[in-house]
Amino acid sequence: MNNRTTTAALPMRDSSARYHGSVVIRTIRSAAQALRTLTTRQSFVTTVLAGTLLLSASCVMKKEQQMANAAQTSFTGTWRIEATEPPSVANGARYLLFRPDGRYAALDSEKQQLWAGTYEIDPTQNPPIFDHRSDESMQSNGDALGIYRLSGDRLTFAYVVGTWREDKWTGRQRPAHFVIDESDAVLHLQRVASE
Repeated sequence: MNNRTTTAALPMRDSSARYHGSVVIRTIRSAAQALRTLTTRQSFVTTVLAGTLLLSASCVMKKEQQMANAAQTSFTGTWRIEATEPPSVANGARYLLFRPDGRYAALDSEKQQLWAGTYEIDPTQNPPIFDHRSDESMQSNGDALGIYRLSGDRLTFAYVVGTWREDKWTGRQRPAHFVIDESDAVLHLQRVASE
């Protein structure tokens, strides 16, 4: 006996149950299809969103790298120390020479090297960051965390000195302003024309 005959032979109540059962099955199938479609749409939207975020992050990173390169270029060169707070902080140095490779040298009045070290700048921060350490202080994990302001041929630093102990900074907090109250030292520099 085929299903048509069976259905026709059933009383009305059973036939109604079969009808409602098939409606439930169709509804479940439709819901499952909609869920698959929704999941596909969500996956598509998630993929598009992730791609957009990656592209946006890439553009931001590229812009930050361009800013860093421009700042590095503007730092490169010889700077005369015009003023310091406190006055003795320069330790006999009259010039600072910043190289494009992240190295610096403190020079005396005859432009002879007194000491050297490394530095990093981050122009994307507000205020921009200038950190440095002499080769000698690196042996004891010494560091100087600071900020800088570059305006044409004038450069100002404010920084604090401390050490790193197991990835923890042991000095004062990085200054937020170019004042001695927040800093261990403030330096005012003037660019020296290329010779």
